[in-house]
Order: sequence, then C-alpha cells, then structure tokens
Amino acid sequence: MTTRVGVVADTHCPEFLDRLPDRLFDILAGVDLILHAGDINSRDTLAALGRLAPVEAVRGDHDRSLGDLPASREVTVEGKRIVVVHGQRSRWLEEPNTLLWTLSLGYFRPHRGLPRALRRRFPYADAIVYGHTHRARVEVIEGVLVFNPGGIHQWNPTTASRRLTQDPGWFEWCWLQVARHLRRHGKPSAGILEVGPDGIVPRVIDRRGFVYGRFIAEKNGKPIAHLDWVHGPWEQVEDGHCEVSVYLDRAALDQELLIEMFKWIGGKAEAEEARLLLAYCGEDEPEMLGALAAVDYRPERIERSWELDLKQHGKRLAAEAADARDRMMAAGIQSTTLARWPDPNRVRKLYELSERTIQDVRGDVWTGYTCTDPAYRGRGLARGIKLQTLAQAVELGVPFVYTDNDSENAPMLHINEKLGYRPRPGFVEHHKRVTKKDDA
Repeated sequence: MTTRVGVVADTHCPEFLDRLPDRLFDILAGVDLILHAGDINSRDTLAALGRLAPVEAVRGDHDRSLGDLPASREVTVEGKRIVVVHGQRSRWLEEPNTLLWTLSLGYFRPHRGLPRALRRRFPYADAIVYGHTHRARVEVIEGVLVFNPGGIHQWNPTTASRRLTQDPGWFEWCWLQVARHLRRHGKPSAGILEVGPDGIVPRVIDRRGFVYGRFIAEKNGKPIAHLDWVHGPWEQVEDGHCEVSVYLDRAALDQELLIEMFKWIGGKAEAEEARLLLAYCGEDEPEMLGALAAVDYRPERIERSWELDLKQHGKRLAAEAADARDRMMAAGIQSTTLARWPDPNRVRKLYELSERTIQDVRGDVWTGYTCTDPAYRGRGLARGIKLQTLAQAVELGVPFVYTDNDSENAPMLHINEKLGYRPRPGFVEHHKRVTKKDDA
C-alpha cells in the first residue's frame, strides 16, 4: 500500500497572501494526509487545507498566534518516521546570516548548512520535512530524505514592494530592498511524498503544474553531483517527454559514474510514466556524450553557440543599431523598452507575442529572446532589435556576448554570422524512447 502525503510550507496567509492559490488545492487533491512545515499564519489556512485531508502542522517564526502548535512533530506513515519542523534557527544565527545576504545583494546563501543541521538534530528520522527557506530542495543525507517543498508565498518584485508599503521594521526594510530588485526569484510550489513499503518518493510541483525531482549525490559525505528530472502536466505534453539532467563535479568526473547516474535518474523519470527522455550536453563534453550513448540516448538536434567580441565589433554594431533604429522609425515602427511602453496592456501583449513566435523559433538566446510577429517579418526587424540589445551591451561595457540558436533556424544563424559572432561548441539534445512493458 502507498500513502500519498501533501507537503506545504510558508503559506503566510493572510499575512502576505490574501488567500491560498487555487492551484494549491489542485496539487493536493486526493492526498491522504497534509503536512504543513510552518509559517501558516492563521487557523483559517489550516481549516481550508483540512477540508482536503487531515493536517499535521508545526509553527514557524511567523506563527505567533498559533502558539499551541509544536515546534516539531513526528508522524508515522506506512511505518516510516517523518519529522516535520519549520527550520528557523536562533535569532543569533538568523539575523547575522540575513544581514550577510543583504550586504551581498542576494549572493550569500544563508541556509546552505540547514539540511545537515536538521539531519544531526533528528538522527532517528526516516525523512525530515522543513520549510523556512521558501526554496524547494530534495536531499538524501546519510540515508535520510531531507525535503523542502518550497514556499507558497515567494518574495519577488511585486510581493516585496507590497510589503514595503506596510511599514516594516528597519531591518526587514533593508533586505526587502534587495528582494524587490532580484532578477531571479522562486516560484510558488508544494510537494508530494509517495510513502510505501519500499521507501519514500518525493516530488515538487510548481504553480504551472510542472513536476520536479531533484537529488544531491554524495561520496564519502561530500556532495559531488546534482541530478534532476522535470516534466509538465502530462495532459499537456503530447509526446510524454521528461527532461533529465546530471551535473557532476569535475573533480569527480568519471564516465562510468556518469553512466550509472543517467541510468538512475532515467529510472526515476520512467517511474513518472515518461515516454521520452531528453538530456542535453555540450559538444565539447566527451565524457557526457559517451555516457549518454552508452545508455541508449541518441543525438536529435544541435543548438549552435556563438561568441561576439564587443571590444572588436562594438563601434560598428552601435552605428548599425542607430541606422536600424532610424530605418524602423521611418517605417513607422519604434523600438522601445517595456518600462517606456505607455500601453496599459503591454505585459499581456508582450506575453502574447512571445507565445505566437516561440512556437516556430526554438532555442534560448543568451542576449534575450529575439522575435518578430509573423505579420511583420521580412523587414529586417529581428536584426534591428538584436542590434539594440547589442548596443546596450556595448554601452554597459560588456566585453563578450554569447547566444545559442537551433541549428535549423537558418535566418537567425545568418544574422549572427553577419553581426560578427564566432562559433563555439554547441549543445546536443539527446532523446531516448521508453518502451513500457505492456507495449513490448
């Protein structure tokens, strides 16, 4: 028998969220039990979750009104001892670490030692569930699963700016100034634990319905690799593909080890009922290429990678950008930034343009995704817009710009070559078809 356990943390509702997101109830539909790892914020939140399944919760550092909840608790599921704890440490550790994070403008990692500290604190547990960091994390430390489902509430430019209008204390005000300017921020997520006689299988699910499995590989107690799989909602993924990744420390680089890791993470993806496995590596990574070939992955397509020396080409590109801008304006087309676009529906229109154009131009461009509405193609706009981004890089003093493109995207490859990009080793997309036993 397998018991399905929903895992939630850091809802902060109604402190920072007016209500729990609808997507959370979709994720937790059908679970047998819900674990809440703290920073709940109100009994109404627990009551809302309790309408789905029984809830076992602990209090976090923002749960002053829920003082009757324990700081930690142990739950036994299918014979497995699962400890639930929020994860905050004493203020003498939390506040200096938050200060260092603030002074480093978000580069310092204040919670990097937390999983191991929890493992030492609860040595008898089969699994430890925690929150507090608002970041999803899956680790197996000395045989024990240490699982953070991520936070329902996330700090981003919108939520941080909103909090700043609520007169926070001076210390919180300082780190919120950093949080609201971060370019990368977490996405709301929750977790599922499949608990059965053979062990515990963790999954992280974000608000878009994407499902993740993330793992840290250790050797002699030292982390040497990160392995993961990710797929979208199966009803929206026609070919049933699931991406798998292995990131092995170069100090531990060994092709046989890579082979075993790709076998292991591939098995996890197959258990998710994937029908097609996707993996990527560089053209200049022979160990990765060999390992993927050894486990029956086949090269499918190549993303070409390019490097542009702006010290060498900067003046020419800036002049070409000005010329392209003048020609576009003469044709009644203005290039602008999102901030300067006065249209109140600009974000929606930009999203719709991206959705229309990304369907037939594949590949991520490091200098920013460049696209043109199909109705306006053939007028040199893609080149003109790309020149504007390069002119900005020249003005900022960036020495090199990199980009990559699908090897089948001939128009953009031609533009890159004319602009002065020089080829670099690209990225190889590998496919592996998965044959189910019922189909064999």
